[in-house]
Amino acid sequence: MLFLVSIPVYSQTSKSDQILAYISRANVALTNNNWNSALESVNEAQKLAGQNIAAFEIIRIRSYYGKAEFLTAKRSLDSFYELNPNQSQITEVAPYASMIDDEIQVKKDRIVELENREKEAK
Repeated sequence: MLFLVSIPVYSQTSKSDQILAYISRANVALTNNNWNSALESVNEAQKLAGQNIAAFEIIRIRSYYGKAEFLTAKRSLDSFYELNPNQSQITEVAPYASMIDDEIQVKKDRIVELENREKEAK
């Protein structure tokens, strides 16, 4: 009997509730530094929503930054700004903008340094 009762309750769960559940799961994953899980959850939320929104990109930015995938984080950051975020979201993402740029510059500097060492070794 419990099984029969749970089916109608589940089927009444709205799409927005499911999206919120995925976002909640993604935020828990971020808290636990589980970047891949956060990305999987936000991707599922976006599939259900049928569109991308700034809140989804915030999760992606944080996840890609945590994974040290700075170029991908930068692309997510660019997408974020194209989605017309509100001021609160912009404030939340602001520290990541400079940190991502700093990390990309560090990688560029390392590449230049390695290229210079190779030239000197010849």
